[in-house]
Amino acid sequence: MALAAWSMMHGLAMLIIGGQLQTREGDQCGPQQISRSIGRFLMEGILGKNISFSDPGHE
Repeated sequence: MALAAWSMMHGLAMLIIGGQLQTREGDQCGPQQISRSIGRFLMEGILGKNISFSDPGHE
Protein backbone atom coordinates (compact mmCIF):
# COMPACT_ATOMS: atom_id res chain seq x y z
CA MET A 1 0.00 0.00 0.00
CA ALA A 2 2.84 2.38 0.76
CA LEU A 3 4.22 1.92 -2.76
CA ALA A 4 0.82 2.62 -4.31
CA ALA A 5 0.35 5.76 -2.20
CA TRP A 6 3.86 6.99 -2.94
CA SER A 7 3.58 6.40 -6.68
CA MET A 8 0.21 8.18 -6.89
CA MET A 9 1.48 11.23 -5.01
CA HIS A 10 4.75 11.23 -6.95
CA GLY A 11 2.82 11.15 -10.22
CA LEU A 12 0.65 14.04 -9.05
CA ALA A 13 3.72 16.03 -8.02
CA MET A 14 5.33 15.45 -11.43
CA LEU A 15 2.18 16.66 -13.19
CA ILE A 16 2.07 19.79 -11.02
CA ILE A 17 5.78 20.56 -11.42
CA GLY A 18 5.62 19.99 -15.17
CA GLY A 19 2.63 22.30 -15.54
CA GLN A 20 0.57 19.47 -17.02
CA LEU A 21 -2.24 19.63 -14.48
CA GLN A 22 -4.98 21.86 -15.83
CA THR A 23 -7.87 23.19 -13.73
CA ARG A 24 -11.15 24.52 -15.04
CA GLU A 25 -11.98 28.20 -14.83
CA GLY A 26 -13.33 28.97 -11.36
CA ASP A 27 -12.11 25.72 -9.78
CA GLN A 28 -11.00 26.13 -6.20
CA CYS A 29 -9.06 22.84 -6.21
CA GLY A 30 -5.41 23.26 -5.51
CA PRO A 31 -2.69 20.66 -5.18
CA GLN A 32 -3.47 20.02 -1.51
CA GLN A 33 -7.15 19.32 -2.15
CA ILE A 34 -6.34 17.10 -5.12
CA SER A 35 -3.78 15.09 -3.13
CA ARG A 36 -6.29 14.60 -0.30
CA SER A 37 -8.87 13.33 -2.79
CA ILE A 38 -6.39 10.93 -4.38
CA GLY A 39 -5.41 9.57 -0.96
CA ARG A 40 -9.05 9.19 0.02
CA PHE A 41 -9.87 7.37 -3.24
CA LEU A 42 -7.01 4.92 -2.64
CA MET A 43 -8.10 4.22 0.93
CA GLU A 44 -11.77 3.85 -0.04
CA GLY A 45 -10.80 1.39 -2.76
CA ILE A 46 -8.72 -0.69 -0.37
CA LEU A 47 -11.19 -0.58 2.52
CA GLY A 48 -14.29 -0.84 0.35
CA LYS A 49 -16.13 1.97 2.17
CA ASN A 50 -16.40 5.75 2.21
CA ILE A 51 -14.04 7.53 4.60
CA SER A 52 -13.37 11.14 5.45
CA PHE A 53 -10.19 12.83 6.61
CA SER A 54 -10.35 15.85 8.85
CA ASP A 55 -8.55 18.89 7.58
CA PRO A 56 -6.17 19.99 10.37
CA GLY A 57 -5.78 23.41 8.79
CA HIS A 58 -9.52 24.11 8.89
CA GLU A 59 -10.71 22.90 12.27
